[in-house]
Parts: sequence; structure tokens; C-alpha cells
Amino acid sequence: VGVSSTQAVLGMDCLQHYCIQLDFESRRIRFLDPDAAAADAAALGKEFPLKSRPQASIDHPGILQERRTTLIVDTGDALDGRVPVEVLRSKARLGHAERLPLNPDTPIPPGLIHPLLFSEVRWDDRTYRDVIVGPGPNLLGLRFLGRYRRVTFNFPRGRLYLDSGNE
Repeated sequence: VGVSSTQAVLGMDCLQHYCIQLDFESRRIRFLDPDAAAADAAALGKEFPLKSRPQASIDHPGILQERRTTLIVDTGDALDGRVPVEVLRSKARLGHAERLPLNPDTPIPPGLIHPLLFSEVRWDDRTYRDVIVGPGPNLLGLRFLGRYRRVTFNFPRGRLYLDSGNE
């Protein structure tokens, strides 16, 4: 008797029609009514205007950056975030981070910059500790989102809510 498993990816073409809440505290994913969620927005946390095309994003300064940018919100990225390689190199030169070791069995292409561990990062007027940032497009990843109690994507209403539990 063989065991079968099915894996699927729900992309933005599907998710853009839903209001989804990632409840990290209770380890649950909920599909909410977008109108009810919009009516109770104050209870959902800090609100950000959310775009869903071509990917989920907010206009906000990225991690390690002060300038406003299109900041992708990517639940498929395991790091806290990513920034352009020149930003990461600049912060590394300032000595504010330590290099994380990669899997020793993984070949390292020439010129690759490793993800870096920052002991402290300020983002959106809050301080975060032990933040892992890699090179790439400006984005917030799943590890960063998991620092919140709940994260709600109300795609039909164009809103992202980050609930730290401290508001």
C-alpha cells in the first residue's frame, strides 16, 4: 500500500479573492469575511494599504532601509526579509551583522552574499531582535510575519493588518 501526498500552491490569482488570517499564536489559518474584517479593522492590528498585483506588497520602507519602496510580503520566503544586495553589503561593511553559515553541502556561487543576522533592527517604529536578512527584492518574509500574533491579508479590501498584541 503506497502513501500518496498532494501538494499545492495557492497563488495570488486565487488568494486575491479572499481575506486570510495567519494566527501565529494559535497556529491556525482562517478565511474571514472581507466585509466583516473591514468593519472590525481596529481589532486586527496596524493597518497598511495592500496591493495584490503582481504580488502582495505594501509601499513602505524595507528592512534596513529608510526610503519608501514597494515591499513584497511573501509568506513563501523563510527569512525575515530581503533587501537589494548593495544595501546588504553596505550594512555588512558597517559591522552591524554577522554572517550565517550556509549548509556545507551547498555549493556557493562566486559573488554570493550570505544571509546576515542582525542583532537588532528598527522597522515601522519597533525594534526587532535576531533578524535574518538576505539579498533580493525588498520583502518581508514568513519569519518576520511570525513575530506578530496575527497577520491578516484582506485582499478584496486592499488591506494588510499586523497585530502584535500590544496595540
